[in-house]
Order: sequence, then C-alpha cells, then structure tokens
Amino acid sequence: MRKHLPLTMNLLPQIYRPWRPSARQIYIFLAVIAIIALLFPTYNLISNVMTKTSSLKNESAVLNSGMVRRQAELARRQPLQNFLVAYQSINDMGGGFIEDMKVITDNAEEFGIEMPTITHSGESIVIPVKADNSIVFRDYLAALQKSERFASVTIPDKPFPDITGSTITIIPKQTK
Repeated sequence: MRKHLPLTMNLLPQIYRPWRPSARQIYIFLAVIAIIALLFPTYNLISNVMTKTSSLKNESAVLNSGMVRRQAELARRQPLQNFLVAYQSINDMGGGFIEDMKVITDNAEEFGIEMPTITHSGESIVIPVKADNSIVFRDYLAALQKSERFASVTIPDKPFPDITGSTITIIPKQTK
C-alpha cells in the first residue's frame, strides 16, 4: 500500500497569508547589500582623501605666508645687497678707488671744475662736470687722461670746441 501525504490546504484569503519574498525581491535585496558593501570602502577612501587635501591646503597656506614674509625680508635687504655688490666691485678694482677719487677731485680743484656728484657703477665712474670755458674743460679732460690712472676717459660725442660741461665716463684700470 501506498502511503499518501497529508493534504495541506490553506483556505485563508491571500491578504492574511504570511509574506514570502519572491526570487526577484531576494535578488534586488542582495544587490543593494552588495552595492552598500562596495560603497563603504569607497566612502572611507574619499573621506581619507578629503582629510589629506584639507591638511595639504593648511600646509600650503602656512608655507605661502612664510614665503611672503621671506620675500618681504629679501626686499628689505635688497639695498644692503646692492651696496655689498658695489663694495665688492670696488674691491675687485684693486682697492684703488680712493686713489682714483683723489686724482679726479684734485684735478677738479686745480682747474676750478664743478662736480655736483660722482657715480660709481662698478665698472665705471661717471662725473657730470661744468667748467668756466671750453679750454679749462679740455685741460681737465687731458689731465685725467695723462694721469695714466684710468683705462679710458671719454665724453659723449659733441662738437669739441664748444664744450664747457658734459658727463665724463671714466673706466679705471683693473689691478689684480
């Protein structure tokens, strides 16, 4: 004899029956869980990158403010640097700058030449001079050239007989 399985019938309406997820609902649920599981490490990575970016921005701001301070300090020290360069160029001339100035000023006093300023640019000495007449100016120029202290003594191109004042450019001899 065959045994028959008991008959199971549910006579309750569909609305009162217990809920059972369909295969489609189970797949969607698993897909959502998988997406969340994959997004969590991405979120942590993005969070770490944002933290690192923020710290780098702060470090950049600190470095920029330090750079601005250093640039201001360098700008403040620039006149001293220019002076040191001029001093070094005077020393490179062999230390004869004082003697050069003595020759220039002594001859100017002897001929009655007016010199409002003397400009030293490192490689040359520039003197604006004013004489009473062109003969005195030419004699002063000749005296500077004859002193043999300078490599060259020049004036800008002008008609020579009419010169009573001009800018004289003197290039000292290099003595090393």
